[in-house]
Amino acid sequence: MDFKPQVAYVLRWVMHWRAPVFHELEKRNNYEITVIHSSGYLDEVGRPATKEYICKNSLLAKGLQIKLLSLKLILQPRALLIIMRTKFDIVFCEGGRSIFTNVLILLWCKYRKIPFYWWTGSWEPQLKPALLDLLLKKYMRLLWRLANGAIVYNKAGQQKLIEAGVSPEKVFIAQNTRDERPIMGMKPFWCTKAIELREKLKIPSRDKIILYVGSLVPEKKVDKLLQAFHRCVNEHPDWHLVIVGDGPGGSDLESYCEKDSVPNVRFAGRIVEEVYAYFTMCDVFVLPGLGGLAINDAMMCGKPVICGEADGTEKDLIIDGTTGYLLHSQDDSIVNEIIQKLELVLTTKALLGVEGAIVKHYIETASFTHMIDMLERAIRVNL
Repeated sequence: MDFKPQVAYVLRWVMHWRAPVFHELEKRNNYEITVIHSSGYLDEVGRPATKEYICKNSLLAKGLQIKLLSLKLILQPRALLIIMRTKFDIVFCEGGRSIFTNVLILLWCKYRKIPFYWWTGSWEPQLKPALLDLLLKKYMRLLWRLANGAIVYNKAGQQKLIEAGVSPEKVFIAQNTRDERPIMGMKPFWCTKAIELREKLKIPSRDKIILYVGSLVPEKKVDKLLQAFHRCVNEHPDWHLVIVGDGPGGSDLESYCEKDSVPNVRFAGRIVEEVYAYFTMCDVFVLPGLGGLAINDAMMCGKPVICGEADGTEKDLIIDGTTGYLLHSQDDSIVNEIIQKLELVLTTKALLGVEGAIVKHYIETASFTHMIDMLERAIRVNL
């Protein structure tokens, strides 16, 4: 097209796995994109946002935090000024009850009749007191209705926004994901690396490997996985647990292993460059608590996933008995459920030979290309 619509994305920060989304949109060259962000700063759990190239029109808008009751309101004043001073044809803003600047951007777009879309997971942790949580949920439903549409991460989010009054034709599912193409294209390389890694860790070739990758924080419930493994390992001495990641809970987990002499547990620390060697090496990936992109990473490597309930994305990815198993327990009984699912995968071999089905479902549901297609479709329906 001769005329390229001007598209703005307003985000708190751009993580290293998000930047390729804007690289691909820029590469397709259908729209002139501007990304307004505070990258270079730390995200909410202390991870550094990317400092690498994002797009040609990459504009910094430093974020400020203001504590109000149990909320941390996030303000990006410069983001609002950029939106007001630039003629954009459509604006996408990160959703979330604490991102106050984006509410002002929504109101400005309504005033100027500029299509406005939320880009949101639509899931928020429950707040106390309950009355505050209820009021904020009603507030969010109002904000969703005021928008022209939304990009959401999963079917649960799509249903939530439709029930709030957003037109079904304007709610698009674009799962958070990584660009799996270079990773899957290097499968022989990662297979070789996995063999080398297994030898380095001194794990026999026929032994089973349970993998966790992610932050070592309470909401991930890695302690429950460790307790489950502790109860299993004496009966299954050929099972090994590899924990990849760091965080404030790491020292407690290591102390538990030392105090109780839990065998066959290895703490690898934070791994970035070589992490797909770990996914390729494992027999099953387990994430008992809040989800993350590690589920995608495991599935693009064809590995079954055992995971807990989170924002609903996991329900789109995990089909019980086909691509893995969902954990439904919310209390200490989750330990028993983890053991049960591990037995299904590693002992009864209920998911033996499903690598192809796992990869196929991942590509159909959460591939990088699908995500970009949905982002572009949301633009087209408004122009």
